[in-house]
Amino acid sequence: MASQLVIPEDTVDDILYFSRTADIEALQSTLNDISKELAVPPHDILAAAINSDSGNNALHMAVANGHSEVMKFLLSLSSEPGVSDTSPSAPPSLLSLANLRGNTPLHWAALNGHLEAVKYLVGAGADVAVKNAAGHNAAFEAEQAGKDEAASWLLSKSNEKEGESSVQEKEELETGEGDTNENQKSTGDNTELDGNTT
Repeated sequence: MASQLVIPEDTVDDILYFSRTADIEALQSTLNDISKELAVPPHDILAAAINSDSGNNALHMAVANGHSEVMKFLLSLSSEPGVSDTSPSAPPSLLSLANLRGNTPLHWAALNGHLEAVKYLVGAGADVAVKNAAGHNAAFEAEQAGKDEAASWLLSKSNEKEGESSVQEKEELETGEGDTNENQKSTGDNTELDGNTT
């Protein structure tokens, strides 16, 4: 399993560097080599290749720097068989791996204003409602960073999700199923963000 997989620090550094600098060839070569050496799939390597100081992974690096092709490559490594490129799918572990401040790759794409990456991550299953350690979702981080396009798009997705939840809650109440308590929204303190890693 990825959680028990130990990857040498130099290899982790290489994977993160190649993701940050959009060197797909070197990234692919490194992943292939370590995959053969350790006899594990690339996704397990990516899930274990985490910077020990920040908790950042390769997907954080790619999306924070707007490297859409690297992002798509990383997500393609964990696509389920039979899932087309137009409908990306990645196990939640890669999409939801948070760094030490609780920021997921979606938070980083949003706060850096990389709308294409934001849309792709959400299409791949990233949760727009997930909050970081400061209690902020990706839309809030984008808005605070002045990334209005990303913030507006994420807010529209959040509203769609809330609308779907409201319909489901109404149906559950009508059928006598579900909880009648309202969901409460929490607010977080404003803390220093990770920022762009370029």
